[in-house]
Amino acid sequence: MNVQQVYAFLGGDYGAIYEALRSDALIARLLRLLSRDKSMPDLEAALASGDPEAAFRAAHTLKGVALNLHLGPLAEKTSALTEILRPRKLVGYEEAYEALKREFARVQEAIAQLE
Repeated sequence: MNVQQVYAFLGGDYGAIYEALRSDALIARLLRLLSRDKSMPDLEAALASGDPEAAFRAAHTLKGVALNLHLGPLAEKTSALTEILRPRKLVGYEEAYEALKREFARVQEAIAQLE
């Protein structure tokens, strides 16, 4: 898949990211960096260890990355989890977290197919 196809598949805003960066090569590079970003593993570790502050920070960071890359569905799922974690309590986050994990896996799949 090329960059435009990845954005179409993921429901992202290719027009907005292209207007900001003006280079498919740069967009592809940033998408590949998302695959190595530590926010999702940090979120998983924080939830597993019961650390609500670290979980909030990781979710909030991932939300910012998704928004900057104009990956709307990923940003929406991350934003929902961020708001649940905002009080720094690990209560009622499970459904939002599962939705985020599914969306993040879709993003990873698409990035892996990037030409």
